[in-house]
Amino acid sequence: MNILFCCHGFPDALEALKRHVSSQHALTVKDTSRPLEEQTSDAEVLTCLGFPDRITRKTVECAPRLKLIHQFGVGLEAVDIEAASGRGIYVANTPGVNAVAVAEHTFLLMFSLVRNLPAAIDALRSGKWGQPIGGELYNKTLGIIGLGKIGVEVAKRASAFGMKVLAYDLYIPESVFTEVGAKQVDLESLLRESDIVSLHAPVTDETRGMIGKKQLELMKKTAYLINTGRGPLIDKDALHWALTSGDIRAAGSDVFWVEPPDPADPILKLENLVQTPHIAGVTYEAYDTIARTIIQNTDRVARGLRPEPCVNASQIP
Repeated sequence: MNILFCCHGFPDALEALKRHVSSQHALTVKDTSRPLEEQTSDAEVLTCLGFPDRITRKTVECAPRLKLIHQFGVGLEAVDIEAASGRGIYVANTPGVNAVAVAEHTFLLMFSLVRNLPAAIDALRSGKWGQPIGGELYNKTLGIIGLGKIGVEVAKRASAFGMKVLAYDLYIPESVFTEVGAKQVDLESLLRESDIVSLHAPVTDETRGMIGKKQLELMKKTAYLINTGRGPLIDKDALHWALTSGDIRAAGSDVFWVEPPDPADPILKLENLVQTPHIAGVTYEAYDTIARTIIQNTDRVARGLRPEPCVNASQIP
């Protein structure tokens, strides 16, 4: 199978894929000087990350031999699944593979906010000692929005830190809440009662902008908001207002509304917004598992089988 790697700018992902690809497959890296569509004539597998290349209808139409589109990770917002399904092309991703990595990064942001880490680093560099004062996670209430694989991992770790866990998810069975020790509540109650709110939902028509001015006003003025899900879950203007008005204390985000974000965007200049460049799921361990899964699915498709999991299985005969 001819595999075209479209994730330029992610050398560690490429190296992970090289470690697992066998001699029966040919791995080619996209030439960054030419449009993707000019390089897909022989591609049977496209491996993508959604940045900077989107797998559009035009991409699909320019790839007559394409059999599999495989996301290097989870999010498929940049893949035209309908166009792929219309051509009988399988679409696959790796849900849950980086759940631990994202959960741990969530706590990295959480600790950075609660312990006031950015200010502490600045203080040390300016010669100040023993300041600023920070808080503790112990006995705090964590509200988790989205109790999927990542949300579950966050809940487990929160319990270990002695936190009270609330969770909101309309599509997860009650048994999951019980299993991780999370109290199932509605969204309004979660926002009102939580000291820290953490987002772990996918972006859909239902969830886009689910945290707007009205929702932020429900939160405690001492509360923190963390987003390692997707940027569009939060209304950007509303968040800017909440952070500058003191409606909430601070926020931490690994995801943005446009990626990569414009460095001149005013919201990125706020001192009470801790930011990381969409690296929550980026670990050596996660990359290795994702790469191994992609090659395993390439092997399956080469043998005439469906990839596992197959996102569009119901749409392909």
